[in-house]
Amino acid sequence: MGDAPLSLRFHRLYLISESKQSPIARVGHWVDNTWVWELVWRRQRLVWEQAMEAQLYQLINSRTFRKGNLDTWSWKETAEEAYTVRSAYMKLMGSSEGESDKVFTKLWSIRVIPKAQLFG
Repeated sequence: MGDAPLSLRFHRLYLISESKQSPIARVGHWVDNTWVWELVWRRQRLVWEQAMEAQLYQLINSRTFRKGNLDTWSWKETAEEAYTVRSAYMKLMGSSEGESDKVFTKLWSIRVIPKAQLFG
């Protein structure tokens, strides 16, 4: 939902959440064909946290869910939305797949002496 994770955008609520690592299926239920959220907090929210909670609900209710769809994770750093160690490394290093392909192609095309090839 945007560039920043909800845990950062609503950090204070994240800190008091009882369901930080829960899949969506555990933080709500279906009423007919409508998803109803049931977020659980460790304590009562302060007045300013209630306003933040209202913003959170407004944001997550703007998404539509379909009954019967699986609750899955996706990794937006690859075209297949599948996590790879290489894509995570490239993300951490601040380069994209296209840029890294050029670097690795150039790296692997470097001529080395036969003795050094044994260590590759």
